[in-house]
Amino acid sequence: MTQDEGLLNRPAPAGVVWMLATVAATLLGHWLQSGVHLNHDVSWIAHSARWLLEGRRYGIDIIDINPPFAWWLSVPAALLVKMQVASEPLAVRLVFWTYFIISAALLFLVHEALSRRKRD
Repeated sequence: MTQDEGLLNRPAPAGVVWMLATVAATLLGHWLQSGVHLNHDVSWIAHSARWLLEGRRYGIDIIDINPPFAWWLSVPAALLVKMQVASEPLAVRLVFWTYFIISAALLFLVHEALSRRKRD
């Protein structure tokens, strides 16, 4: 048996399986969402987040019942639109799927650290 055959016969580490599953879920979710319009609340926040980039102030120039953190999370998407890198719906989806991947990676790292601590 060669070294390559041995690698193929070993099970993949759980972390790799979860990482691949997360990426697959992200791609599937993006594909499913790409065919529908953005929710009207998300569209409003994404559109008005560009106003923050123009110097307008939340609570004075932009009035809404949603918390201001939603606008700050939408600023990267607004920046992509302002730089003409992507359309507004695509930019919103890309940014929020990126947030999802980062969150999943952080969750995985915390889980691994806690698992290592529990084993020791």
